[in-house]
Amino acid sequence: MKIAIVQLSDIHITSDTDPVLQRAELIASSLYQYAERVEQIFLVLSGDIAYSGKEEQYDCASTFIDQILDSLKNEYRTPVSIVMVPGNHDCDFKKNTSVRKAVIAGLNNAPLESIDEDQIDQCVSVQEAYFLFQKRIAAHGLIHDDHLWTQYRFEMQGKTILFDCLNVAWVSNINEQQGGLYFPYQRYSGRIEESADIRFVVLHHPMHWLSQEQYRDARARVRSFGDIILTGHEHVEGAELVDDAVSGESMLIEAGALQVTGDENISTFNVIEIDVDENQYKRDVFSFENGEYCSDSTFGSWASFKALPKRKSNIFELSDQFCTWLDDAGASYSHPSKTNLSLGDIYIFPDLEDLSNDEEDRRIVNSNLLREVSNIGKGAIITGEEKAGKTALLKTLFLEYYGQGLIPIYIDLKDVTKATDAGLSDATLTAVKQQYSEEDVEKWLRVPKSQKILLLDDLGRARIADKYRWKILEYAHKHFHRIIITAGEAFELSEATSYELVAQTGGFSRFHIQSFGHKLRYKLIRKWRCIGNDYTISSAGLLNRIDSAEKILDTVVGKNLVPRVPLYLLTLLQSLESSNTTDLKNSGFGHYYEYLITDALAKVRVNPGELDEFYNYLSQLAWLFYSQGRKELEYSEIEQFTRIYSEEYSRVECGKRLDRLFKARLVDKRGNYYSFNYPYVYYFFLGKYISENLQYSSELRNTVEKCAEHAYTRDNANILLFTIHHQKNEYVIDCLLSNLQNLFSEYAPVTFDGDTGAFNELAEDTARLIYQEKDPEQYRIDIRGQQDEAEIDLAEDSGEEEQDSKLLDLPSTLNKLFKTIEILGQLLKSYYGSIKNERKREIISDVYSGPLRALRQFLTVLEQHREPLIKVIEEYISAKESNFDKIQRKKQARIYVFNLVGFVALGCISKSASATSSRYLRDVSRSVLNEHDDIAYRLTNLASQLDMPGDLPFEDIESLSNDTEKNIFSHRLLESIVLRHLYFFHVSEKDKQRICGTLGISMQYQRSLDIRSKAAKIQ
Repeated sequence: MKIAIVQLSDIHITSDTDPVLQRAELIASSLYQYAERVEQIFLVLSGDIAYSGKEEQYDCASTFIDQILDSLKNEYRTPVSIVMVPGNHDCDFKKNTSVRKAVIAGLNNAPLESIDEDQIDQCVSVQEAYFLFQKRIAAHGLIHDDHLWTQYRFEMQGKTILFDCLNVAWVSNINEQQGGLYFPYQRYSGRIEESADIRFVVLHHPMHWLSQEQYRDARARVRSFGDIILTGHEHVEGAELVDDAVSGESMLIEAGALQVTGDENISTFNVIEIDVDENQYKRDVFSFENGEYCSDSTFGSWASFKALPKRKSNIFELSDQFCTWLDDAGASYSHPSKTNLSLGDIYIFPDLEDLSNDEEDRRIVNSNLLREVSNIGKGAIITGEEKAGKTALLKTLFLEYYGQGLIPIYIDLKDVTKATDAGLSDATLTAVKQQYSEEDVEKWLRVPKSQKILLLDDLGRARIADKYRWKILEYAHKHFHRIIITAGEAFELSEATSYELVAQTGGFSRFHIQSFGHKLRYKLIRKWRCIGNDYTISSAGLLNRIDSAEKILDTVVGKNLVPRVPLYLLTLLQSLESSNTTDLKNSGFGHYYEYLITDALAKVRVNPGELDEFYNYLSQLAWLFYSQGRKELEYSEIEQFTRIYSEEYSRVECGKRLDRLFKARLVDKRGNYYSFNYPYVYYFFLGKYISENLQYSSELRNTVEKCAEHAYTRDNANILLFTIHHQKNEYVIDCLLSNLQNLFSEYAPVTFDGDTGAFNELAEDTARLIYQEKDPEQYRIDIRGQQDEAEIDLAEDSGEEEQDSKLLDLPSTLNKLFKTIEILGQLLKSYYGSIKNERKREIISDVYSGPLRALRQFLTVLEQHREPLIKVIEEYISAKESNFDKIQRKKQARIYVFNLVGFVALGCISKSASATSSRYLRDVSRSVLNEHDDIAYRLTNLASQLDMPGDLPFEDIESLSNDTEKNIFSHRLLESIVLRHLYFFHVSEKDKQRICGTLGISMQYQRSLDIRSKAAKIQ
């Protein structure tokens, strides 16, 4: 059985000449497709039906509704029922008496449960015309008729559909203020207990319009009984699936305005189609355009059915104190839209390496598979480095199991001191009291073992001798059906020394928490950017914000420069939002590293007045490590360094200083040896030392020259990168440019204009490229997943320096080229405002030219060996595809070579484009074309523009299309550059059609999921 919910909000009818009245039949015709396949249509009017609550306006509204119903009845016999709730515009404020104003003012101080009928009658007196209208058209299915809470029940084929319509506008006023509304939920506890297969809650105002004192409780109550919550008021459509800690999942669906006063062109409404038998639903958003209502994925339509929200129930009730702990993020993160973030605001399930199989068969899985208890089996052991998120994972799993009706118990093993049955029983019962209640202990003891699951946090912290820790698991096996244990990375070593421990963990699944790769970083950034979204931001605007944050985070994190764990990633995201970043003295990306370091020092109580001295100490120390070519130094060596430092700068006690830096996790300790804890800390302070002393030291200038010459190694590239993070030193820039200009200097840059003829003829009859419509966010997630898979088996190699850089092999030379370009690109972006335009043009010109010279060499070599390569590929195809004849094999081989060359060319262009993609560099980049007005430079400049969101440069694309019309290779590059932008960013349908028509790209439509997350709207 299927039903359709048609959500019309903010109709704003004023008179019988309203434009929206003329569109009733258009709305009905867009519903015909649902009438064909559903058993029932529900017309939900979620507030602001009239414009000022006048009786004559509701007469017009009746006409409007009748026109929709008549049109549907004329075409189909599908029954239609009407459900409705008032909004603030359904109030006639000319009847807003002084008595009503006084009653509303009194609600500020009076408890809501004390409100009586007389007070309610006074408040709803401005809605008199609305209630008459409601009785006229929405009587079917009504089971409870109250001025504040109206309930509709529908029984269909053994299923119950329930609508709870809450009149939150009963205390509305002219010039409504957010946080000024109240609702007495306590009066309706009996209504909340009603049961149904699907339950809708209909309100006009979203929850955050309620008073701050009531907001959280009201939100929790609505989520506790509503599967799908329908709201309006804010004229912006949106949808968000929310998983509440206790009550479970609920779906918030917000309707846009059917009529916006003063703009006839803006008109949208929602249709939610529900398959009741399969517990699935999907949503379409219809917008008015070109004289009709059309479903448009850019407005949030979903192509396929999704599972209905899952409600939670449990015979035990969690204590408030424990709920607070479960919701605690574990660190003091802040966000401009929300001061104190909860774990649910930011949590992303990490990936795990499955260690259960042999080393060759190990695979990466996502930890959300542990939400299904059958995937745990007898038990699971989860290891991970410090701050990897082990406790956060257990908290999240606790709530998941609780929601499934199981009775989980969490025990922090650092609190366990006795390995006896009595001691472990005491620890368990104490946990039951704290996490549920003291009264629940007896009930918990009677619960079958099969419903109990034990979460043991960090076995290594248990204050029990290693040889007795197995007793914890022996006790757990007796009393719990399943066990999940977290442990540090040293767990395997301790396990190997204990036969008993091995026996107790036999049959357990084993996992190791992985650092966040590209895909999870993207999801984390998206979740962060969605916190407190304002209600006017579009899905394109949200994606643009995600894109900018992702590029910054990927650059700062680099190749393991910063630990890729949530703690550091969230701290970086916090720094993106923090106004304090404008006060940091370092420019560009340097301030993100400084933010991490300053934050770490603040946690060990280093006050701002001490920072300069700490920074100087660490800079001098970093140079000591580098100058001695060491990664570790013995305490005695650092003590001697500190003694000299104290004489030259400021007195420092070595032991206390190292202890403080160790607690701040800036240095690490291994026995009597010390090292910098993370690469970014070492390179940050080494770069600071070099940048501050470069002009005084020939040794440092030689160091910079050597690093520039050998930038293909990770160490040298990072030294240069962090040196320019601190200062745009002209000497460093000259060294980088000199080395870049010398790379592939024997070759002229390729132009793609007459010099690719040998490859054009390979694919004269290649098929047109196809643009298949996809959701940009899902596309990005898929691409990020592919990047992660590609990196799984790639061990990081720092590289070794070749004494004579002229003897470098091709991969190392290309690596040097791309690293140099990357460093210069960050220099340009960091100091765009203080580098003169002439200098920027010089740098951009060299950044464009370098990869084009390398590409010239590649094309030259490939052209010389083109035919032998084609022959080899033909032989490979022959072995794989026996059905291909000789002509087919040759054709496929030639296309393969054509695509190979295109892939390499696109990669070279993309490197330059990525380095120079900044809105602050656009004008200067364009001026470079005045000196190099060939196809290759123009394509590179276009790729740089399209690496960012924004309006498509149609003139540039159309001009390039005309100039490459007879050059298949160049035209294919142009198509590929444009297609990448279409897949990565939101582009209007009109612009897609124009650009694909210009380039001859075929379009295939496939509506995709496009939910605009509005996290703040139901927070």
